Amino acid sequence: MKTRPRISIFFALLAMLVMLPPPSFAASQSKQLLQQGTVMGFRHYAGKEVWDRLRIGQPLTLIREVGNVHDSQAIAVEWEGRKLGYVGRADNVDLARLMDNGAAVEARITKLERSRRPNNRVGFEIYLPLAEPVQVIDPLSPGKLSPQ
Repeated sequence: MKTRPRISIFFALLAMLVMLPPPSFAASQSKQLLQQGTVMGFRHYAGKEVWDRLRIGQPLTLIREVGNVHDSQAIAVEWEGRKLGYVGRADNVDLARLMDNGAAVEARITKLERSRRPNNRVGFEIYLPLAEPVQVIDPLSPGKLSPQ
């Protein structure tokens, strides 16, 4: 008799766990990883000044520099308004095209390493936020929703 309540509790907990979405479900559905890289030109900009304040996970701002005389596809990488460098030339063509077409991209710091090579010090990931599905009320069938 004593085992029966334990079994009931076990199955109730199991049922609740099965009904929960995986922990990463919401995060994996909200943005798409576009690329990973390291900040190029780090030693030429504010990197040394802000190094001790940088933290993994912090957001970075990507600024499209259409008028850059050295690279027409240039994308600057900033942290709290301070330029750290650029997305590498080999990796910026598709990203520049997306940004030129109005895509809102997000970036964050993924690696901080005191490397002898300044271009390996700050790693980042760039994401494309995904739109949430929209439910629209069907005017022909009041009360009925249709996905868009």
